[in-house]
Amino acid sequence: MQIISFFIYSMDIGGTEHVTHELINEYVLEGFNVFLFCLKKTGAFLNDLLIPEQNIYEIQKKGGGGGGNITIRSVFEISHKLSNLLYETKTDYFFSMGEWPNIISPFVEFNGKFTIVEHSTKSFFSEPNIYHLPLFLKLLSKIAYKKAPKILCVSQNIKNIIVSKNKTFASKTEVIYNPIDFDKINELSRERIDYSTKKFKIISVCRFSKAKNLPLLLQAFSEVHKNIKDTELWLVGDGELKKDLENMTRNLRIHDSVVFWGFQVNPYKFISKADLFVLTSYYEGFSIVTYEALF
Repeated sequence: MQIISFFIYSMDIGGTEHVTHELINEYVLEGFNVFLFCLKKTGAFLNDLLIPEQNIYEIQKKGGGGGGNITIRSVFEISHKLSNLLYETKTDYFFSMGEWPNIISPFVEFNGKFTIVEHSTKSFFSEPNIYHLPLFLKLLSKIAYKKAPKILCVSQNIKNIIVSKNKTFASKTEVIYNPIDFDKINELSRERIDYSTKKFKIISVCRFSKAKNLPLLLQAFSEVHKNIKDTELWLVGDGELKKDLENMTRNLRIHDSVVFWGFQVNPYKFISKADLFVLTSYYEGFSIVTYEALF
């Protein structure tokens, strides 16, 4: 039995996490033994994984912070720990998913097949300034992507951006679009929801983070609602900006017409009941939710 390992920051709400969840379960069904290494073992997408609990590892020390608390020392401590785990688990294929893993994992000692997967047009490598990275992390990201044997992009646009930063990466950079299980979406979309309204329903499904630009959506909806009262906005998701968004609905006097559904394991039953899907992100890599909504 071949062994596949994934390395991700966490399994909190997000497109990268959603895809990782789907890939893990699909590989298990295909007969692979799968391990998941998380910097932080948190998030709703840890639920319903078809791997045993002992196959899920938390890499970073408790209280070790993410983002700005990662140091050069911690990068190499984490990479050393990963090296040991990949050896102990006898991993054949190793996939690094997303920003932090992609600048840590190239320093891992591993003799199997290794790929970093780039999910965003704005990553630590391509746009370090928007993340306010200290100089050492900007340099580290450049070294990491140079060391990576293969870079897999989930859209052609991401590949174009990476190659524009370093033309020598062209030969090791490939594009494979995110997988979408249309049969599964079709089945899940038929589930009922305990809610009924004749209003025109606008929906957005995303993580409540700055990149998704939800304040723009609320402002736009408030303008629509002034002229068309028979409208309702559904927000499916969760995140650090939830309280701010709830306060904004009250300030805009649309709180009675905005429904916060929270994180949903099955968002498709909500999308299928809505009339219009809207995504107001500042940027995306491959907006899987848009394709799912189109279907």
